[in-house]
Amino acid sequence: MFLMSQWFKTATTPDVTNLGFLERELMEHVWKLDEVSVTDVHDQLAGRLAYTTIMTTLDRLFKKGVLQRRKQGRAFIYSARFSREQFKQGMVKKALSYLLEEHNKETAPLMAYLVETFKEHDARLLDELERLIQQSRERNGRKTEK
Repeated sequence: MFLMSQWFKTATTPDVTNLGFLERELMEHVWKLDEVSVTDVHDQLAGRLAYTTIMTTLDRLFKKGVLQRRKQGRAFIYSARFSREQFKQGMVKKALSYLLEEHNKETAPLMAYLVETFKEHDARLLDELERLIQQSRERNGRKTEK
C-alpha cells in the first residue's frame, strides 16, 4: 500500500504549477530518458512538434529552474532538477493550499470532503492520515517544549 508520508518527505517542493501542457509533456520525456537533447525529444515525438518548438520549450523549462543543462558540443543536454514524484507533490501541495485559502473561513466542510474522498478511494488511507496527524502533533509538541 502507498503511504501518504512518502509524498511529504522533502522539506521543499518545486513550484511546478506554472507549467503548461506542452511543458509537462516534455518533462515526461526528460524523466523517461534521464538526459535529453532537443533531437532526442524530437525523435521521441516522431516529428509531431517542430524542432524549434521543442528547443524553445526546453529552454523555457531551464529558465524556470525546472531543468538543468550542460553543453555537449553544439547542443545542450537537459536533465530534470526534481523527480516525477516531487512534481506530483508540488501539484498536490499547491492544489491543497489553494483550497484552504479559498475556504479559510469554513475549512470543516473542505476537510470533511477530503476525508470522504480518502475513504472512498481506500479506507486504509484514513488510518495513514491519522498516523501522520499524530506524528505531526508529536513533532510540534516537542518543538514547543524545548
